[in-house]
Amino acid sequence: MKKYILRLIILLAFTGAFYIKIVNQLVFALLALMCLGYLCRNGKVKKRNFVFLSFIFLLVVLGLYNTEGKLDNPNSPMYYAFWFIYSLTILDDIDGWRETIIENRAFVMFFTKLWCIAIGICMFLPMCYRYNDGSRGFVGFTGVEVASGGNRLCPVALLMLTMIYLCVNIYKERGMMIFSIPCIYTFFMGGSRTYFAVGCALAVLLLYDFFPKKRYFYMSIIPIAMIGMSLVSISTMGSRIEGNTWTEDSYGDFWYVLTSGRSVFWVKMLTAFSNQNLFHKLLGNGHNFTITAGGHWAHNDYIEILCTYGAVGLICYLKSVFNIFNKILHKNNVTIIAWVISIFIWAFNAFFNMFYTYLYAELALPFMLIALRYKHIENKSFVQIVEEE
Repeated sequence: MKKYILRLIILLAFTGAFYIKIVNQLVFALLALMCLGYLCRNGKVKKRNFVFLSFIFLLVVLGLYNTEGKLDNPNSPMYYAFWFIYSLTILDDIDGWRETIIENRAFVMFFTKLWCIAIGICMFLPMCYRYNDGSRGFVGFTGVEVASGGNRLCPVALLMLTMIYLCVNIYKERGMMIFSIPCIYTFFMGGSRTYFAVGCALAVLLLYDFFPKKRYFYMSIIPIAMIGMSLVSISTMGSRIEGNTWTEDSYGDFWYVLTSGRSVFWVKMLTAFSNQNLFHKLLGNGHNFTITAGGHWAHNDYIEILCTYGAVGLICYLKSVFNIFNKILHKNNVTIIAWVISIFIWAFNAFFNMFYTYLYAELALPFMLIALRYKHIENKSFVQIVEEE
């Protein structure tokens, strides 16, 4: 089953890059069912998984019950539940996932290269760009009509850069670095500041592991940073950063400009939440609460979950993220730099854009951590490792 889940995740990158909504929804539903099927294999479910997932589903049902009016975003409850299903699927057999990745080497490398080549071609096609408000954005074939619409393509690029990271760390295919160019180009030209930050962070992590002797990495930081700043100045991201830099003439205060106005509705949402009774503070206020209170969904995992599912729902989410990091990376010779960068990739995304509602970003995180966990192990099957020990 793990083989088919892995392959479906990679194929999802194609449905995301060449966006067809109904196909995306069907593939997402299939992936969720496959993960559930994996957890329920042989007709048995681990007791702790059953109890935890049952509690999460009760939270989701309660959230739907507390929702006033028509559900603004039908995907929201599914994304919240899926994160827990998916994270438990990965944690159920971490070593087994490495074995699956190795056994599917040809598939992973072929389709990763194919996706990067397809996006590389898109880079030179005018139809793959959008122009408005004096800015130019790279959106590929996602169908987005605004120049800042890279939020649809950038998470997919993050997933594929993660697959390249897997190839470098687990397959020891250092030549795959060249295929990172379309992904990094998407971060520079996609118009999303959040994915520019987390994408560049992952690129730094990839570069850090690319050099066996770390002094070469430290020697490369300054020239690469200078090249990066030069590229930013002529890219879509340059105009985005300039437009969100606070000056005395800016509309709003420093935090308003830095967060693109999000700080205003964050305050409204948290104020409305603080006025609720203890029951709603603990178990949430339903899926339309942030829309009603702030006029928009939160663009922030912590606030969105707190308002929707309450303090209990937020604690469950943070505990699941902690488990992903701790159980995959703990006691596996992971450097402090790698720990800091990997946590930043999740936390920054969750704070400024939302992590769990962007399917490709949440699919990428565990595989990035798996690549970190096993980067020091030679490319051989887990069975061989056990036999040698």
